[in-house]
Amino acid sequence: MEIDKLRAFVDLSKTLSFSKTAQNLYTNQSTVSKKIKSLEKELGTNLFNRTNKHVELSYYGKMILSDAAKIVELEDSILDQTNNYNAQKRITINLGILPTFSNYPIFKKIMRYQSSHPNINIVFHELETNQLSPLLDEDKLDIVFLRSINTHFSQYDECLVQKEEFKACLSSSHPLAKNNKIQIQDLKNENRKLQ
Repeated sequence: MEIDKLRAFVDLSKTLSFSKTAQNLYTNQSTVSKKIKSLEKELGTNLFNRTNKHVELSYYGKMILSDAAKIVELEDSILDQTNNYNAQKRITINLGILPTFSNYPIFKKIMRYQSSHPNINIVFHELETNQLSPLLDEDKLDIVFLRSINTHFSQYDECLVQKEEFKACLSSSHPLAKNNKIQIQDLKNENRKLQ
């Protein structure tokens, strides 16, 4: 005996209307009618007395309605409990990222990881560096990806994910122009733009 047939029977016993039951079960009248006929055939008796304009429960339909309703109620309860359990198992990870994050290879790796782990929901919060720090302090972000030149996050543990190489464009008259290599710290007092 299929539960969807019992569900159609229980709903039809309340509405006494094939069209209303079809709406309630997000299906059509023909499907409801087939389910009821199939259940009646399986049980070997009519569950409803039908006329052209009227539907009512038969004597046998009234007899089994309470038990059928309990079965449907139990299935609903099992589904609710299962959904609640699965929702609790689902983990959300809030990632703080800079606007350019999607250009980095790690972004594609995170997306692949999420695809292969449906119980993990990764939420990206794309913000500027100065907006990420307070959210991390308030535990609204779990992980933050940023450039290591930042000092806002010195109290947190960090791990190098990727090294970047920058080119410095300087006027030939600039004091640092004669150096083959310069450190980022050498630019701390300069008016600079990173791209």
